Amino acid sequence: CFAFLPDLVIFEIFQYLKPAEILQSFFDLYDSWLPKLIDEKVCLKSVDYLSNIPSELFIYICAKIIPKIGSTILFMTINEEKTYGQLKLINDQQLFRLLPSLTTLKLFHIINLSDLEICFELCLKYLSLLIDLTVGLYTNRFVLKSSVSDTIHKYIFNGSLLLEVFKLVSPNSCRLQLPNVKQNNLRCLTISLERFSDIFILFDNLPVIEYLSIELSENYIFDESDVHDYDHNLTEKLPCLKHFTFISTVPHLPYKLFEMIIQDMIHLQQLSFKYVASGSGQDISGIRLKKTLSKLINLTRLDFLLIIAYRDNHNINDRHDFLSTFQQIEHDWNVCCDIDRFYVYTKPWNNIYTFALSIEDVITNNNDEDFRDIQRLSLCHKFSSLDRIVKSFPNLNSLSVWSLDNSYCSGTTITTNNQLKRLRSLTFCCLDVKYFQSIILLTKVHSLKCIHVDYHCLNQYFINNTNDWLTVGTTIKPVFFENIIELRLKYSQLIEPTKQFYIDFKRLEILDITSINDTIDEIDILERIISQSFSNMKNLYSFHYYTYGNNFNNQHPYSDLKTSLSKQHYNVDLNCYGLSIWK
Repeated sequence: CFAFLPDLVIFEIFQYLKPAEILQSFFDLYDSWLPKLIDEKVCLKSVDYLSNIPSELFIYICAKIIPKIGSTILFMTINEEKTYGQLKLINDQQLFRLLPSLTTLKLFHIINLSDLEICFELCLKYLSLLIDLTVGLYTNRFVLKSSVSDTIHKYIFNGSLLLEVFKLVSPNSCRLQLPNVKQNNLRCLTISLERFSDIFILFDNLPVIEYLSIELSENYIFDESDVHDYDHNLTEKLPCLKHFTFISTVPHLPYKLFEMIIQDMIHLQQLSFKYVASGSGQDISGIRLKKTLSKLINLTRLDFLLIIAYRDNHNINDRHDFLSTFQQIEHDWNVCCDIDRFYVYTKPWNNIYTFALSIEDVITNNNDEDFRDIQRLSLCHKFSSLDRIVKSFPNLNSLSVWSLDNSYCSGTTITTNNQLKRLRSLTFCCLDVKYFQSIILLTKVHSLKCIHVDYHCLNQYFINNTNDWLTVGTTIKPVFFENIIELRLKYSQLIEPTKQFYIDFKRLEILDITSINDTIDEIDILERIISQSFSNMKNLYSFHYYTYGNNFNNQHPYSDLKTSLSKQHYNVDLNCYGLSIWK
């Protein structure tokens, strides 16, 4: 019947389907549809839909579709966070040989370093037009940092891959190796560094760099002699640098070093930084920061987050005087006080950062407009008026509520009819069921897609709602999370969910379980949970099980479980982080 529908009607139907579903449903339906799909560039130019799909569909697309459309593909994304094993499958099939036009490749949440090395070899062999590469490593914590650095050097910084854009996101920071940095083609670079002196290596070897983003690792190494010996004439060394991002979140970097890095970048047009001041910030003030920035005469855009701990002898007057040095300099700089630190930031808030709140006065004493653009919020204490959260943060898409004291804020009120209509992800890391209930009331159920919560808290929430529990003056009907597609559960001790659980989350696609007190006795329970989950949740394609402190590679009972599950045609992997199943 589709053959008789006008093309415009078919393309309207596409709006209600995921890209992978379009290919699966229409690609082989009629021979005439292939040129139409190509002409409209539907799902063909950019392949960024392989990550969150079942393995059967992934294999179908790789085997049946990509061989026919490979020459049209310019961009590809692979994300193994929920579908571990994709990169190995692509390597084994040498899929890159079918992608001669590929210019941009993004690899996220890659655990196996050997898979990445094979991928790089295949890129060298087949992807001659590749100029933009993103690598998100989530490597085994037992992998040596030197192994990661060696891999990045071999393929990136020695000029093997002639890239113009390279982004490395990894918990294992790089240690650069002179004289092996030969990559002079890079225009854009994002990287995490282990040594402060490695910043200077980059400055000396990237003459055409236009965008540079550097993050210092938590345990970065600093040798003051490296600073004294360095010729930091960045005006000549970085003549093309227009956008610089710098992140240092561990309070060991003296302000004079931060100042030395940025003050000579006179060609900069955009500067972004997150800097946690060392000590108690005695060497920084609004006046000094303004003086540092005044040398950047071409700067057109500035955004920053500056975090400064209270000084030991700070009283209220001292704090007021200190803050005034920032407030009097720039009206576009906002200053607020949390429990033990100052936050100084440019307005509007830069959404690459999560806004963290510990005390309610932060939003009570500031203009609501200061927070309207914030998309990610972390609450560290209970707030007596949740209405205020809705009013101050109307555009949140992610909300985290962390460990709270056991006493419930009896004064918590919800009087507004407004909701957090854009909230897609909720993380609730405490056991206060009533507070969880209150947070849920603020969300628009149809927009909420991901929940991270303790199983006992969630289970008690359903029990209370089933009994028509009265709270905040309103009879709450059971809220069924039928639109939730990702659920992360934390257990103090693993137990089997009720049958109602599988009904309430019938549309679930991704299920993650973390058990704090993992024991061998729980393996039988885990196997039953896996069986029931895949049997009752027809959309479920990704299951992960984590525990604290275990290296799953060395646990024989888990190896037996892997063998058993593999016989049931699941893609199963054991790594240091846990058990991963991709159906």
